[in-house]
Amino acid sequence: MIKDAAAFKEAINYEEDIPYTWVEFDETQIALAIPNEKNVNFVDSLKDLEPATNDWIKGFSANDVFFDIGANIGVFSVFAAKNSSFRVMAFEPHYGSY
Repeated sequence: MIKDAAAFKEAINYEEDIPYTWVEFDETQIALAIPNEKNVNFVDSLKDLEPATNDWIKGFSANDVFFDIGANIGVFSVFAAKNSSFRVMAFEPHYGSY
């Protein structure tokens, strides 16, 4: 039992220590957790890396559902949810990215 409590406390401390960065999409600012250097590089290149994906997300209608399968750190999901009236469902199976 003590081991489980210690692991739980460690997980809470990990979440509190994750740095954040701000990304701006079309005048909308989004705060994102950056748990590792890979994610910093991904966020920095996001607008230039996949402009077609950003434009595609902007084309969704109010009754649509955006499923982000393999969401990584959730950049596209957060962008979709922040800029829309449609529902967003994000799934990321890898623990290092959620």
